[in-house]
Amino acid sequence: MESASSRVVEATPESSLFAMLAYIMPMCRLAPRAQALVVFPGLGEISREIDAIREWNAGHVSAKFFLIAGQNQTERNSITRSLENLKKSPFGLLRTKGVYSQGDAKTAQV
Repeated sequence: MESASSRVVEATPESSLFAMLAYIMPMCRLAPRAQALVVFPGLGEISREIDAIREWNAGHVSAKFFLIAGQNQTERNSITRSLENLKKSPFGLLRTKGVYSQGDAKTAQV
């Protein structure tokens, strides 16, 4: 399953499987006692981040830290994940204590 937008790093079967699982399984509901909530942006898709931010704002997770991975700024539809931008619509981040955003990232590949 290849996105219509061009990828900076080509997908592998493993990375495609992880991306699919991350999309269909909201991570914030899997481990309510985790120390950190981590979210990865997709290729122009922000629903995972918005879902995690809603859970964080509502205090539904006991995590002390909320980590937001960066996005390659050369990708089409990229949004800088600064705290200032995350406070704005459509994200609506309210609780900023413990929130750390990477901002720019070259790749999400490990």
